[in-house]
Amino acid sequence: MEELEGRSDFDHGPTYAVSVFHGGQWVNCVPMTCTAQALCVARDMATFDEIARVMDGLVGVRSDVRIEVERGPVRPLWTAHATTMGLYERARRIAGEIGFELPHGQHGGGSDGNFTGAMGVATLDGLGLMGGGAHTHEEHILVSSLVPRATLIARLIAELD
Repeated sequence: MEELEGRSDFDHGPTYAVSVFHGGQWVNCVPMTCTAQALCVARDMATFDEIARVMDGLVGVRSDVRIEVERGPVRPLWTAHATTMGLYERARRIAGEIGFELPHGQHGGGSDGNFTGAMGVATLDGLGLMGGGAHTHEEHILVSSLVPRATLIARLIAELD
């Protein structure tokens, strides 16, 4: 799976993560089948199409091993639209008043905001706590972000009433 993960472009293109493997039923028996699950993330439709080509290109036989690819669930791609950007500008202003910057960016990923954004609902993601090590055993939050982020969300909700 190094072949697949080696294609990741964390700055501009698709990312691939193969992290669930299963093979065999008993100790000391050669597995007849093995499976792996890959998470592929696209930032736009062109990248989504590139991922489909890469995954389809894995299908075949190599070293007497037959490789099949089965597409799993696909989330809609989130793209900012005018109502989202209006909500973002409001959140950015409030964050500035509280004393921190709230940068804007569009990143691939599996947020539930992908669904609301695709429906045209103003959607912000990433307003939660600051931290690091996402999706690893080292994932953590910065306690110092608790009050500022909670204040941002409370004020944003209060302004929407």
